[in-house]
Amino acid sequence: MCKKKNSILLICNTPFQIMMACHIATLYYKDYDVDITISEGIRGGETLAQNAQNVTLFRRVFFIKNKKTFLSSPSILGKCKYVCGRIREVWNNWTIAKNLAKNKYDACLFSNISILTKLFTSILKKHNPNVHLAIFEEGLVTYTRLYSSGDAPTSLYRRFIDRMGLLTKIDTLYLCHPYLLEWDLPNGTIVHLQPINKNNTELIVALNTIFDYNQCEDVYDKRIVFFEESHVFEGFDVPDVDIVNQIANVVGKEEIMIKIHPRNPENRFSKLGFKTNKNTSIPWEVILLNQSFDNKIFVTISSGAVVSPYLYLGIPCVTYSLLNCLSKRPGFMQSDLGDMMQRVYKEYKNIFKAPKTIDQFIAQL
Repeated sequence: MCKKKNSILLICNTPFQIMMACHIATLYYKDYDVDITISEGIRGGETLAQNAQNVTLFRRVFFIKNKKTFLSSPSILGKCKYVCGRIREVWNNWTIAKNLAKNKYDACLFSNISILTKLFTSILKKHNPNVHLAIFEEGLVTYTRLYSSGDAPTSLYRRFIDRMGLLTKIDTLYLCHPYLLEWDLPNGTIVHLQPINKNNTELIVALNTIFDYNQCEDVYDKRIVFFEESHVFEGFDVPDVDIVNQIANVVGKEEIMIKIHPRNPENRFSKLGFKTNKNTSIPWEVILLNQSFDNKIFVTISSGAVVSPYLYLGIPCVTYSLLNCLSKRPGFMQSDLGDMMQRVYKEYKNIFKAPKTIDQFIAQL
């Protein structure tokens, strides 16, 4: 009689989480049956889930309908609507969670600590008290104190999630850079996760299939890649167009490609004659794994995307953050995440440069 294989469940709510979860599965769970959930909260999530069914890494793929509920107003009515929306998420996915739990998974890996995560892990624990619970990182925010404390908009919701209560049940925390962690894992073990290797064919094929990389029309063939951010969408007045024009006046527009941000309402840079990417649905990390970026220079004001090449893929591209060149910082950079970004810049000064003026930056090109 054949022995039943161990099985794991990967819970994913963002493209980056899909990438990291697949990375961990190919490294540490090669002999396991792997199931994955992909949520509706990801843009095009249903299509990604359909694509994932063609990936041999997975035994089964589940599409979870859980559009994120946002706090529309700080009023009592607004908070009530928010809480009701999150409870509705639980109700809508209760049956799915119970059906998943029947598999008696040996391990469950996730990144978000949310009302839905608590539902899934609680039911999994009920069916298998020995299930191994693990968190994997989702970029720099995982390292910050905000991750362990949370930013739930209502005290009722915070109590319902019981963030620290869930963290005490975590057996393993997978991190690429454990020394950056600003909070303590109560009872578990921290595993130093190695960067993704371009030679991991199984992983690359899986990611290319999920995100349909074959449809990518963009070739990053310019010496300088400038990363636009969602400042326009969020209402911040940031002179990114002026800065790019200053750079172009020195090196020429033909030397620059703009990676536009998908949330901004219009392509401001193509109108000015700059080459920009056409596809905004394929994660930047997947593009990095498929194209060569030797001798490229990455430039941004404060985009977190520029840390991915080195921190998560081991690609040593020289990167410039022009945040210090601004007279006023964008709001989100005045936060735990902003502080963590600055810490990374200081830790890897040979990779991440932070000139104090535009002239100083241009002189280094």
